[in-house]
Amino acid sequence: MSSEQPVNPKKSATGRQEGDPLPGESRKPLRRRLLWTLGVAALFVIGYGLLRSNIAQKQPTDDLFALLQQQGYEANIGFSGTYAPGNIIQIRGRGADGSEHPLNPPLVVLWRDQCFPGRTLRKSLYVLPESTGAQTAELTLGAELLGRMMPALQLDSSIGADFHMKFAGTHVLSFAKLDLSQQFSEQCVQALQADLLLGNAIEWYAVVLEAIAADSIDFTIDWRENASVAVRTTFKEKAAQALAAMVDQDKGAAGQVPKGSVSLAADSTKTTVIKAAGQVIVGYRYRPLQPVYEK
Repeated sequence: MSSEQPVNPKKSATGRQEGDPLPGESRKPLRRRLLWTLGVAALFVIGYGLLRSNIAQKQPTDDLFALLQQQGYEANIGFSGTYAPGNIIQIRGRGADGSEHPLNPPLVVLWRDQCFPGRTLRKSLYVLPESTGAQTAELTLGAELLGRMMPALQLDSSIGADFHMKFAGTHVLSFAKLDLSQQFSEQCVQALQADLLLGNAIEWYAVVLEAIAADSIDFTIDWRENASVAVRTTFKEKAAQALAAMVDQDKGAAGQVPKGSVSLAADSTKTTVIKAAGQVIVGYRYRPLQPVYEK
């Protein structure tokens, strides 16, 4: 048996044995790891936020018409100027079989200056949620939608790979509901009464109260590599004519046709941008007419 006794470490006045780490020393590595992890996570969150913000600023509104419909507007795919605020439209009718059905597109029955002479439209800014506070919106067009918007264009695989439309200066043209309520001119009332005598219902008619409009269109064509000079020239001429018709049409006031201008903003073998300056209506909102009974 050994006569050596185990040596007990000396304890300090605080009860800490020799060799023990100082208070807080055992927690320092863990604290460092936690701070490092939190720092990396914070940097990741900040970086992700900046990246997302940058992408959101550059990302186009791929489906402007769907966005307008979500906000309660009717998409005006052909940019027809007939759906200006104050115009009376027919939204339903009777078919050959006698059944009632919606009219698509609606028919213009009477113009604003016929029904509400002297009434002034209100104009305010319209900012798209996806456009990060800017008064611009970009629409990516497929061949089917482009064909509906510009029927005169003859599309084939040798023309363009991508088509884009950018609308600048988007704004709202509107009347308040009570601006027009019971304010119909005598001429307008008589015309509507004559149409009702033909068997139409008052609920088939509506007044356009609000429209989303833009001040100009930039139409961009990204050409295919095999697009010939002749193909590009013909397509550009037809596109320019179609755009001129969009911005040069009657907006509902007789004798007032806005003058638009169409020009080439950029042109190369890769990309062509045609700019059409003039107001276009991209969406509208209406309210069905309601009969007013004398008391």
